[in-house]
Amino acid sequence: MPAINKQASENKDMIKIACCSPTLRPGDKDFNIDRMERCIAAYKDENVDLFIFPENNIAGGLWSDGQKEYKDLAEAIPGGPSCNRVLNLAREYETTICSGIIESDRDSLYISHVLCGPGGLIGCQRKLIPQNPEKSSFFAAGDRLNGFQLFGYTCVVLACADSMFPETTVIAGMLNASLILCPTDCFHLREREVVTRLLCSQSMGAGAATVAVFGHGHGADEVLATVIVDEEGAVAASETTFGDEDKVVIASICLKQPRQVWGGFQARRQMLLRHLLDDGTGDTLTVTGAKEIPLN
Repeated sequence: MPAINKQASENKDMIKIACCSPTLRPGDKDFNIDRMERCIAAYKDENVDLFIFPENNIAGGLWSDGQKEYKDLAEAIPGGPSCNRVLNLAREYETTICSGIIESDRDSLYISHVLCGPGGLIGCQRKLIPQNPEKSSFFAAGDRLNGFQLFGYTCVVLACADSMFPETTVIAGMLNASLILCPTDCFHLREREVVTRLLCSQSMGAGAATVAVFGHGHGADEVLATVIVDEEGAVAASETTFGDEDKVVIASICLKQPRQVWGGFQARRQMLLRHLLDDGTGDTLTVTGAKEIPLN
C-alpha cells in the first residue's frame, strides 16, 4: 500500500467539494479520465478543494460478467498509467481528487480508490467488502481502513457496501475521522433509503460529515447522483441525474474535530469500549493518533 503523504494539503475548516457523476463508458479508461478532466476543468475557477468521483469510475463502474475485462483494466498503484494521469490532473488544477480504479497487486485484484493532491499521491484505500460474502468474490478484500490527512483533518474512504455497516464507521471513529467519502456504483434506491443507511452507520462513528457520490446506471433513466450528510446528520445536498446527463454538485462542508455527544462514538469509547479494550494489564489500549487499524 502506498505511504500516506501527511503534507497533502493546507489546513482548512471549510472546504468546497465537487461531487461528480459523469457519464461513464465501461472498459474505456481513457474516455472516463477525459470525462473526469472535463468535470474538473469546468470548475477550475470555483476554488474547489476536493473532487470526488463514483466507485471504480476510471474503469467505467462495475458490470456483470466483467471478469476478463477487469483483469485487462487493472494496474499497479502507484505507477500505473491511469493513476499517473490523475496525479497530473491534481497537479495541473491544484486540487485534490478521489477516484476509483481496479488495482492489481501480485495475483490479486482490488476495487481501490486513490486520493491525489497537488503534492502527489496521498494514499489508497482498498474496498473492504468487494462483493456479497455469500457469493464467490472475483475481487480480493482490503484488510485495513486507512486514515488520510486532508486539510488538517482525518478522512476515510468507505466505498459502497463498506459504508453500510456499523463496524467500519466504528473504526472510522477510532481514527478520529471528520470526513467520510463514500464513492458508490449505481444505486437504484430512493434518497430516503440511502440517507437512512448513511445515518445508521454515521451514528456509530464520530459524527463525521459524509459524502456519497453515485455512478450512472448504464442505461437507467434516473439514479441518485450525490447525497451529503453534514456532521449534525442533516442532509446538506441531494441530487439525481437523468440518462446520459453529467451531474456535478458543489457544496461547502465545515470540518470539525470529533466531539463527545451523548450516544456518539466518543462517549461510548469512554463509557463502554475502554472496558472492552483493556489489555489485561490494567491500562486501557488507546488508538489516539493511529493512522491505520488492521481489520484482522
